[in-house]
Amino acid sequence: MPTSYLRPVRLRRAVPSLLVLGLALVGAGACGTDAPEQATASDGPSPVDASSAPPTRQSLSETDVPHSARSTGTPDDEGPALTWYRDISPMVERHCGSCHVEGGQGTGDFTDPDTVSAFSPAMINSVHARRMPPPASDPECREYIGADRWVAPPDFTERLQAWVDDGAPLGSPEDHVPVPPIAMRLDNPDLEVRLPAPYRPTFSDPANPGNEYRCFVVEHGQDETFYIRGMAPVIDREDLVHHIVLFKARRDDVPAHDDWNAGYDCIDMTFFVGSGGVGDLLSGDSGMISAWAPGSQAVHFADDAGIRMDPDHVFIMQMHYFDGSAGNPQPDLSGYEFITADSARPNIIMAPFGPTGFRIPAGAENHTEAFSITMPLNLHLHGVMPHMHYLGQSYHMWFTERGNEQCVVSSDAYDFDNQLTYMFEEPIRIRAGSEIGFRCTWNNSPSNPNLVHDPPVEVRYGERTDEEMCFGFALISIN
Repeated sequence: MPTSYLRPVRLRRAVPSLLVLGLALVGAGACGTDAPEQATASDGPSPVDASSAPPTRQSLSETDVPHSARSTGTPDDEGPALTWYRDISPMVERHCGSCHVEGGQGTGDFTDPDTVSAFSPAMINSVHARRMPPPASDPECREYIGADRWVAPPDFTERLQAWVDDGAPLGSPEDHVPVPPIAMRLDNPDLEVRLPAPYRPTFSDPANPGNEYRCFVVEHGQDETFYIRGMAPVIDREDLVHHIVLFKARRDDVPAHDDWNAGYDCIDMTFFVGSGGVGDLLSGDSGMISAWAPGSQAVHFADDAGIRMDPDHVFIMQMHYFDGSAGNPQPDLSGYEFITADSARPNIIMAPFGPTGFRIPAGAENHTEAFSITMPLNLHLHGVMPHMHYLGQSYHMWFTERGNEQCVVSSDAYDFDNQLTYMFEEPIRIRAGSEIGFRCTWNNSPSNPNLVHDPPVEVRYGERTDEEMCFGFALISIN
């Protein structure tokens, strides 16, 4: 086996420069979902964004309209008719271009006006049914980087229908307003890691047709402690890789498995913590550090912030493969690239906020559990990834500011296959003595199409996907 598959690559180090806040994923953004774009900020890190969409949602997407296009005419005014180049193409490009393009995971090439016109009834139906775009946090709770790509305007379906009803006019190519590209790669990485060997998904789990969750242990190959200042995935097979969740762990804490090159099945995502449990997460010693899905952006931590990696740390890459290759998947050799530094201040950690030990009664259509804690220290909150399993319906995270509740992230809908990390333009300052809370609602009744046990049974807290969790995984720095 070529040694290049086994060793990380240390790239030529670039001269350190001021880093601005960017967006990383896992998220998870995903196909059938829409994608955030590169953004900057002045004060603090901005990692992650992730998301994913199941095969039934992979086929259709929806769109949004940049502000520049909204001013040119709507279905209700008497201005010029909507045209492809001026109005429809920019909104499709912004919100569907991550997946619904030639070679993408989404069905159809939405750069083609005839395809969009033909798909418009299904697109409109998917938007009305709230399948597309997959659920995301409400930006009216709090703005986050990429909200303009993840959340469609309320008049989207009206605009698309009006354009189709008018004969789908093309208009003039000169009217097209290009949508800024998403910066999904780093400009100056100095460390790159890849899967231990090329892996060909088997999609052999009958309970999850067309999907495979596989975890791989990846060595970073560094002999000294270093800090991650920026990160982005290196996607080898865009037709297969649906999302990536990146963890760090002590080498001795890695789940036992026979073949590191082949990885191990991890659909249950049980590896959240190391041997020290939640304490490891709070110390930043182990746990999830990033998530990515199509459309997510590279992460840049501003100023001197970073995530610590010691010589005995390893990365664990959870790969979600989706069979978009007509049953003939090719080997994948994806990885991650990083900007690193010898020191960082502050140190970014991902801490879980949420209840444990709960039980969800069989048949309960709206069961809610909540958690809150009074913070003993000042901290900055840089981003949040809400996490539940298949019964999850809604979530809400808040903190108190001088007795007044402030919304952090909130959504009245949730999709296990489209988990995002919401990064803020500027870190939220939370003072000592403030309360932080996280609340989840589940549907454990036959009305839930994602019901795991049918008929319903009591579901308890746990890490397996047939159990439930309720966490806001928060990227924080302690002042």
